[in-house]
Amino acid sequence: MRFRYQAKSHTKTSKLAPKLALILAISFLIAGAASAQVVTQSPMTKSPSAAVIDAAVQHNETLTTQLIERGSLLGTTMVVRPFADYEEAGYVFINGDFQFSSREAKEAIAKNLPKDMTLVVFVDDASGSRATALRTSYSKLLAPDRLKIIELEDASTGFWARDGLPVPVIDTKTDGLAFVDARYYYAFEPDQAVATLFGSSMTSHKFNFEGGNFMANHKGHCIIVNNRMHAKIPDSIFETQYGCQKLQRLPHLSGIGHVDEHVRFISEDTVLSDLPEYKAELEAAGLKVVMLPRPENEFETYVNSLVINGVAIVPVYDESTDQEALDIYTKAGFKAVPADSSSLSNDGQGSIHCITMTYPPAPFKTLLKSLNAKEVQ
Repeated sequence: MRFRYQAKSHTKTSKLAPKLALILAISFLIAGAASAQVVTQSPMTKSPSAAVIDAAVQHNETLTTQLIERGSLLGTTMVVRPFADYEEAGYVFINGDFQFSSREAKEAIAKNLPKDMTLVVFVDDASGSRATALRTSYSKLLAPDRLKIIELEDASTGFWARDGLPVPVIDTKTDGLAFVDARYYYAFEPDQAVATLFGSSMTSHKFNFEGGNFMANHKGHCIIVNNRMHAKIPDSIFETQYGCQKLQRLPHLSGIGHVDEHVRFISEDTVLSDLPEYKAELEAAGLKVVMLPRPENEFETYVNSLVINGVAIVPVYDESTDQEALDIYTKAGFKAVPADSSSLSNDGQGSIHCITMTYPPAPFKTLLKSLNAKEVQ
């Protein structure tokens, strides 16, 4: 059963200048490519070690070199478009762990989850005592039929859900939900299992890339931060895989180098940001920029919120700028819910958007145990 997403299709020939392009399946590129190391530090910060970043950069460089050697200069026709954060969502996925004092933020999400949305909590062992405890805890905050506890392989390394879970896109021919699978530097690679949960198609590329560095509107204006690792990814990956018709690469000025630290779409033509250096570039690209205040420390940000169906779960830090940030979200039309992110940001180097992934209101398909994904009954 395919999910029909009621949104205008944007199928058209790409307007991007000719660049290195890929067909949707590029698995042949993995042969001979450098392998990124798996980070083993615990608890896992959002930013990997310097050695892992170096390995990921080398891996991405190798794939790009192979593209050049193969002469892959192909014109492309858009077959997908991005699913934007501000569009109607049906699911929020979060990891079952509470590292970096994230319990308050996760419980705020559950308590304020808009109607007709489902909270999906993924764990290593869906039949264990941990899963039972999570179901008991979350069922006090929302109706049990709006909660799913599922098992995903290596879930313990998937705390930063935005980075490790597959990125949703919309098939412009069918308006159906589809997914994009990238390589993640932690062991967490549940992409096919998640696609199977929804009965949706998935395409894969072998570049190291995290979902936290991808922000887009539904018309294909995509924004990333050009950090060391992602600067090596050709524009054509974003064009063919993610449906980007315009790719805007911002300089890495602060934090770990993910766009969701400092820029987020709240409508087709409006973004929130807290870096004045980005404002002129974003406005030059035709966007309206609403500025948020900056908290005290480098990894703290009010931009890294979870926006779902008119509700914004906003990170706060017990600082004087907290209320100003909440007021800006309220003025923008959201129900602004504060959630402490002090440890998440300063110790984990991430925040609320980083620990969540949102998907459209598509139905779950029969869960397949063979893919290590099952729901607790």
